[in-house]
Amino acid sequence: MVPRKVFNKYPMKDRGPRRNEQIRSSSVRVIGADGQQIGVLSIQDALSLAQRSGLDLVEISPNVQPPVCKIIEWGKYKYDLEKKRKSQKATIAKLKEVKLGVQIEENDFRIKLRAGEQFLYEGNKLKISLFLRRYQMPLSARGRELVQKMVNALANVGSPDGSIAQSGSNISVLLSPLPKEKRVLVHNTPKA
Repeated sequence: MVPRKVFNKYPMKDRGPRRNEQIRSSSVRVIGADGQQIGVLSIQDALSLAQRSGLDLVEISPNVQPPVCKIIEWGKYKYDLEKKRKSQKATIAKLKEVKLGVQIEENDFRIKLRAGEQFLYEGNKLKISLFLRRYQMPLSARGRELVQKMVNALANVGSPDGSIAQSGSNISVLLSPLPKEKRVLVHNTPKA
C-alpha cells in the first residue's frame, strides 16, 4: 500500500530575517548601527548592546558561522528590503510581440506600429514577426520589406538586436529599447 501524500493546507509564511530573541545562535558576529564591525559577541551581549542603543538586532546572514547580525531599526530595514525588491521587480523587461501579415492594410500597420512603439517606450523588448502561409511563400520579399519598414519606423524608441531572420515560413527580428532619455514617441501621444 502506498502512503498518502500529505498536503499542508496552511504553509508556513516567510516572516523575514530573525531579530532579537528569535536568533537561535549562541554567538554572533555583530555590525554596529554605523556600519562598523564590532566583532563576535555572545547573543546576550549583542542583545543588550542593541537595547542600550534603542535598536534591534537583526540576523543578516544566517548561513555562516557565526551568523552575521546588524544593530539597526527593524522598521527601516524592512522598508529598505521591500523597496529593493520592488526596484528589482520593476527593472525586468518583458518580451512583447507584434505579428504582421503579408497582406496587411496601411491602417492596420499603423495600429501595430503604435502598439510596438508603446511597448518599446515602456522599456520592453519587442519581437516583430511575420508568418507566411504556404501560398504566400513567393511574397517573402514583401514580408521582409514590411518588417524592415516597421524597424525603420521604430528607430526613435528601439534598435534591432540583429538582422532580420527568416526561418522557414517565419520572418522575425528582435528590438531592444533605447536608453530612457533617448526614447521619443512619434506615432503615439505620451500618457500623462
